[in-house]
Amino acid sequence: MSEIDQHSQEEQEDQAQTQELKFFRSSISWRRNLVLQMLSEGHNQAHIARTLKLHPSTISIDVQFLREQTRSQMKEFVTERLPMAVVKSCTALDSVTSTAWELAKSTDDDRIRLQALTLIKETEKDKIDIVSNVNIVDQIVTQTEQRQQAQRDTALQPVGEPEAEDLLQLVGEGSEEEAEENKKADIK
Repeated sequence: MSEIDQHSQEEQEDQAQTQELKFFRSSISWRRNLVLQMLSEGHNQAHIARTLKLHPSTISIDVQFLREQTRSQMKEFVTERLPMAVVKSCTALDSVTSTAWELAKSTDDDRIRLQALTLIKETEKDKIDIVSNVNIVDQIVTQTEQRQQAQRDTALQPVGEPEAEDLLQLVGEGSEEEAEENKKADIK
């Protein structure tokens, strides 16, 4: 076989492997979407595994993946998209307020003036609600990140030193009666 033929055959094998990998990834993605749909319909993991004729651990792994993906998407939404959405909403509400004030000042009709002032009040309330909700979401994200950091820190801490009583038992010093007396003294 010539070098060109061998190279061509290797390229075809690579393309076949690439196609197989794409199919495999799309199959996993399809299954995970199905799992998510079934979860949203209120089915538990065991039911989903039976329905899809898959091992429960496969469904568990899919659910874990979906949770991690959702966390990532929520974090990205809160940090990247939400700030711009808030700015756009507040800008639009400012425009509504400005137009309503112009209308309220320029009309002689008391009903229209009252409606414009009511709209201004509602618009200002909407802005406060938006900003308040953003602060709540920001607080939740901050607290979650702090908890995760604390869990990581706890996992990295060395195991604590054993209690003195445990050391005595390990070493075997003292009699059982002394150990009982020490326990009673600790309780009191």
